[in-house]
Amino acid sequence: MDRRTFLHMGLAFPAFGQAAKSLTQTAPRSVPWTQWGGPNRNFQTEASGLRDSWPASGPRVMWKRTIGEGYSSTIVEDNSLYTMYGKRGEEVVLAANAQTGTTVWEHTTPMTFESDAGREMGNGPYATPLVVGDRLFTAGVAGRLQCFDKKTGKLLWTQQLWSDHGGSRLMYGYSSSPLAFRETIIMPVGGTGKALMAFNQADGKVAWSRQDLGNVYSSPLLINVIEKATFVWADQKLITLDQDGNLMIAHPSTQGFKISAKAPLLTHLSWTPPVLVGTRLYIRDRRNMMAVDLS
Repeated sequence: MDRRTFLHMGLAFPAFGQAAKSLTQTAPRSVPWTQWGGPNRNFQTEASGLRDSWPASGPRVMWKRTIGEGYSSTIVEDNSLYTMYGKRGEEVVLAANAQTGTTVWEHTTPMTFESDAGREMGNGPYATPLVVGDRLFTAGVAGRLQCFDKKTGKLLWTQQLWSDHGGSRLMYGYSSSPLAFRETIIMPVGGTGKALMAFNQADGKVAWSRQDLGNVYSSPLLINVIEKATFVWADQKLITLDQDGNLMIAHPSTQGFKISAKAPLLTHLSWTPPVLVGTRLYIRDRRNMMAVDLS
C-alpha cells in the first residue's frame, strides 16, 4: 500500500495491592509540551489526575509574572519553559524556570516590523517555539527563523524568511510555528518555488523548497495519508479498497484509524469504488473483477 508523509502511547496483601493500583491510576502525568499543539501537534496530551472543578476563586495560582506583549504560547520540557514576547523596537526569546517563572536566559533582537493592527491588538510575536533535542527554534513576527542552544541561549544560526528568501509578507506579521521533520525544520515562506522550505536543524542551510503558493498565518502539520483508496460504509465498518488492491476492514475514530482485517486481492490501479449488495462485495482493478462474501 502506498503511504506518503505530507504538508496530522498479584501482591501478597490485597489491601496494599488495591492502594497501589489506586495511586498508579491517579498519579498526574507530565508529558512534555515541546511544540505548537503539544506532544503530537494536535492539542491532545496524556495528562491525568485533573480535577473536574475548582473553588469559586479558581485554581491555585503557582506563579505569575509580567512580560512584554505578544501571543506566542509556551512550551515546557522538564523544568524549562520557553516563549517569545515583544517590546518597543525589540523581540525577545525567553527561557524560564517552569516551577517559578523566573528567567533563565533571554535573547533580544532588534525589531522594526509594525503590524497593521499593532495599535489595537499588539505587534506580536505570534509563533510558538519548538524544542528538538538540545536546540530551540523560534520564528519572529518579521519572518526571522532562529536556532538556539536551549540550555545557554547561545544563537546557533539565523534565516531571514522574508529578506533572504523573498517570502511573501503578511500585514499582521509572520505567525507560523516551526515544524520538525527528520533532520529539518519546515516553514511556510511563500513565493515562487518557496511555499514551503526546509532548513537543516544543525546549520540552518536550505534542504529543499517546494510549490508556488503565498504565505499563510497557519502552522504546518504532518499527516499520514493512505486520503488513494475508495470505500463503502456499512454495519459500522469502513470497507476500503486501496489503489494497490488491498481490501481492508477499518474502524475510524477520534483516537485513530484501526485496521482489523486486510487481504491483497487485486493489483495496481484498483481505482474503482467497491459495490456492496447484502454481504457480497464487488471489486475490480484495471483488468480484473471479483466478488467476495463478507458474511
